[in-house]
Amino acid sequence: MPTKFEEPKAVKIIEVDASGRRLDALKPKKKPLLNFLLMGAGSMFTSMVIAGFLLGYFLDWLFETQPIFLLVCGVLGFVGGVLKVHELLGKMDLLETVKETGQTVKAGSPTLMEVGKKTLKNEK
Repeated sequence: MPTKFEEPKAVKIIEVDASGRRLDALKPKKKPLLNFLLMGAGSMFTSMVIAGFLLGYFLDWLFETQPIFLLVCGVLGFVGGVLKVHELLGKMDLLETVKETGQTVKAGSPTLMEVGKKTLKNEK
């Protein structure tokens, strides 16, 4: 009686780091809080631009000028919004750096920026 040819089973390769932890467990997971942070960044940017235009409109109405203040304050609101979002997203990157290094930040400990600067110095 002929024997059946059995196909070899697929071998699942599990990658581990030096400490023996599985790398597939360390892969980034979906971060729902990140979505809220990004929505907050968009809302912050929009509100800064709108506030700039409203302030400029009010100043133009107050001094009875052409839309000079409207344009200037609108541009300043745009620049301020970009800087604020950049600062917020920089803190988010810093949080990820702190998580990757395994450091914890507790109340009364150095600020997040100080921890990030130490981390960046250690990486060099």
